[in-house]
Amino acid sequence: MEIYLCLADVKQERKKLISINVKNNCGQTVIKTNNFDVVLKTVIVLSLFLGLATKNSFANSKSDSDFTTYLHRLEAVRDRALTYAYYLRSAYLRKRVNHLLSSGRNYQRARNDIFESVFLLERTLEYSPRSTALWLEYANLNGQLGRIDKVIQSYERLVKLSPSSDFFQRLGTLYELSDKSELAIKQYELAVQLAPDDTTLKERIIDVHIGRAFKDAREGNYEISKAQFINARKKLKKLIKHQNKARYMLKEGLLCELLGEPDNALKAYETAIQLDPEETDAYIRASKIYCSMGDADLRAGKQETAKTNYTLASELMLKVVPERKSKSELLNFTAYVLALSGEKLDFAEKLVKEALKKDEKNSAYIDTLGWILFKKGDTDDALEKILHANQIGGDDPTMFDHLGDIYFKLGQTEKAKEMWGKSLGMDVNNISVKNKLNELR
Repeated sequence: MEIYLCLADVKQERKKLISINVKNNCGQTVIKTNNFDVVLKTVIVLSLFLGLATKNSFANSKSDSDFTTYLHRLEAVRDRALTYAYYLRSAYLRKRVNHLLSSGRNYQRARNDIFESVFLLERTLEYSPRSTALWLEYANLNGQLGRIDKVIQSYERLVKLSPSSDFFQRLGTLYELSDKSELAIKQYELAVQLAPDDTTLKERIIDVHIGRAFKDAREGNYEISKAQFINARKKLKKLIKHQNKARYMLKEGLLCELLGEPDNALKAYETAIQLDPEETDAYIRASKIYCSMGDADLRAGKQETAKTNYTLASELMLKVVPERKSKSELLNFTAYVLALSGEKLDFAEKLVKEALKKDEKNSAYIDTLGWILFKKGDTDDALEKILHANQIGGDDPTMFDHLGDIYFKLGQTEKAKEMWGKSLGMDVNNISVKNKLNELR
């Protein structure tokens, strides 16, 4: 005995037609109707009728096993009939919702219909709990309604019913959206076990570790954050051994920076550039490291070493920011390292003025322009720009240092001493400023 149900379109202009075909050894019965309540009741009655018909075939048997078989068959017929009936009603309601919304009519009715459809689909699952297709449909429907908890429950059931890399990945993504990174990583790792060559998935696990580490750092859990970064780097190294890419080396560099290893970061960025000369982020990250190293050397009073690092930084940025449109932050940074290295000052001025067109009140950009003008020998204009930057941006040790240099160049030693004193008050370990002050005593 089998029951077949199908939803068929007679024509686009006509209503949906439900056909229920009930076949058994006695023949075939076909019932057609557009009333789904009638369908539901009819299927239930048919299931009971067929169950009673089946009972007659066991009427002359006194065997308990035969009677048990009869009960199992009756339950199977009932469950299958109810599964189809509830599912068809649910599907019909969803079709009606689409029609109501597309026609712009009766939003409240559409809302009621969709929730009734969910309820009926849940009833369907009660009678057919091992159907992966139904659980997928239930997950998709709840996803459209924004009920993420229900979607998660669906995939938690799906990975048990039919474990697959795809289902584990989807569940991992849902855990990520719910801010459950540890559970997400666990699901991704289960997915990798089923798809060991999936490098994209392995990279995703690394990204989750990094994201979790940043969150821990924001919450002040620095030791936990560091452990997450270290774990991410270990997994990244394994991935690099399997298949090296510029993108992987870029992440390796970032992790080295975060773990306080600038030299290793530079090596990673250099490798990324070798693998892909168009990987602009590698140039920018490496340039910023050289600039930071230059700043540290300058504060330590190592003028020549600082200039070397600034020159390396500017060379990298000139490969990224030629004479074309770029983000204002990159334009300003390139102009600033050029000013610090003392090279291509006209081009540096052009870049920072382009940045100021996009953000004319940015104190850092104005300070950069002032410092370029100072390097070009235009001391009066430089003083005006940096005073303006200080007025907008407030007290800053670098600006005070720049003002001290300008006042000293103008022969105003007392003013220079005052500015350098303010700079040193905000950055007490700046050896370079200390040396300047000592020379005035």
